Amino acid sequence: MRIIQWLRSRLLYKMLLLYSLLTLIPLIIVSASFYAKSKNLLEKDSTETAQKALLDASDRMDNFLKGIAKKLNQTAENDPKKNSLINSLLLSKVESDQKELEPIVMRLLLAQKDDLVDTIYLQSLIGKSYSVGSKAPLQFEEAFRIMPFEYDYVPEWAFFTDGKRLACNLKLFDKRSGADIGRLILTLDPKKVTSLYEQFPVGNFYITNASSNLILSANDETQIGKLLNIHSQTNMVALTQKSRATDFQYVYLIPSKPGQIITKQAFFSVYVTLLAWLAVILITFWILRKINVPITRLTRLMRKAEQEEYNLMQDIRTTDEIALLCHGYNQLVSRTQELIEKNYNSGMLQKEAELNAVRMYINPHFLYNTLEYISILSRSQEGSENIADVVQNLAGIFRFSIAPGETTVPLETELLFVNKYLLIHQRRYGKRLHYEIIVPESLKSIPVPKLILQPLVENAFTHGIDYMHKDGHVIVRAYEEDFRLVIEIENSVGDPSETHEHVYERKGLGSGLQNVNARIHFHYGPEYGVALHKETNITLARVNLPITFE
Repeated sequence: MRIIQWLRSRLLYKMLLLYSLLTLIPLIIVSASFYAKSKNLLEKDSTETAQKALLDASDRMDNFLKGIAKKLNQTAENDPKKNSLINSLLLSKVESDQKELEPIVMRLLLAQKDDLVDTIYLQSLIGKSYSVGSKAPLQFEEAFRIMPFEYDYVPEWAFFTDGKRLACNLKLFDKRSGADIGRLILTLDPKKVTSLYEQFPVGNFYITNASSNLILSANDETQIGKLLNIHSQTNMVALTQKSRATDFQYVYLIPSKPGQIITKQAFFSVYVTLLAWLAVILITFWILRKINVPITRLTRLMRKAEQEEYNLMQDIRTTDEIALLCHGYNQLVSRTQELIEKNYNSGMLQKEAELNAVRMYINPHFLYNTLEYISILSRSQEGSENIADVVQNLAGIFRFSIAPGETTVPLETELLFVNKYLLIHQRRYGKRLHYEIIVPESLKSIPVPKLILQPLVENAFTHGIDYMHKDGHVIVRAYEEDFRLVIEIENSVGDPSETHEHVYERKGLGSGLQNVNARIHFHYGPEYGVALHKETNITLARVNLPITFE
């Protein structure tokens, strides 16, 4: 147990163990190669003898098959008289003509039939069929019609059997139009074909197609039409020879007599090699997984940490150098998270204190100015009559400003507050003041920071309307521009020589405009805020806010 614990805590010895295991692979390959070479040397003589017998048999079969194909081609294409009669029979649509030509054509075809030929068939594309020989019908008539040909006018041996018979197929054409008119098919007697390779033991020689090992001919007739599974032949070696005349393949199964013992040893060495190789792969995978998985997980966590996503490394089960590295990373992440949280909380407390200070500044400042307006109104009989309305509006304003709740309100609520403020001044200035609030209904539900418009309206009076003797106006409008909410407070100004350019410089917490700007920056960021535009007769305060929905 101590040795295992010691190995788990040393990465170097893990790698040494890995390299030691990998050296087993070439040793096992050398051993397997030695046994395989021994097998080949002992079986060489018997294999060469069998290969020569297979070559002789394949030459004999190729010559026979080429002769059959040549005879079929001469019957239909090279003899003009026979070709003309066959074309006339296939193209004739008159029944009397067909009956007259049929015996003549059949005699010509019968003359081409030898002892190994079973049946010769003549097919038209319109469904007529004629035959000489055994008279057995074609089993796969449609297959011969759609069978592919590599060359026109050249017979092709079918890659399948028809009633266990080898078949040669020739496509027939009209000499005048070149149109396809039918097929001339020749089938071989399966029993008589075996005489061409009767020197081979029963069940050891097969003629198959080259694509799927379908048995086309065998001295065991029950095997014809089945698939030859070479690998299922126990204690046998399969020799194959590709036909030079057709797409057939000749297969000769020979027993592995002299090399049987060595073959068993060779297979045993292959099995041992595969098992050892598999064992090395499994062990190597297991060891590399133990090493690589923690490193991979640690790499992913570090990449996330670069994006300010901090997660701890879990399930550290070893005590080696990788485990020490993971524990060090966890300590670093924990310390980083503590510092971030500490700095974040400190910053939030500071921002909250600044915001509270601004709001505490706004309310006393507004109260002072409004009470001064009420004092002015009380000095005249006409103004005294309006004091009740002014006080009522003032109460509504303070009820709104000191009410607890969210830091944002709908624009419509903020405008009601501004309207009360303007009504108070309307009572004081009378005909000297005209105001208007222009806001589309679609924008009234957009949330805005609470108490951001009153300081700007107050600024319009302090630095504009108070200097005018007549025709003073204040316009509050809101509209959407580039997916932003824009609120404008426009006011007329008096004599330009009496304007004060220094009124927007910071003093303490700064002017009302600067306080509003700071609050907007705090809520939405520096890309939003307040801008002041001065012209000869008007001053325009423009507020830019994002359009959000709660």
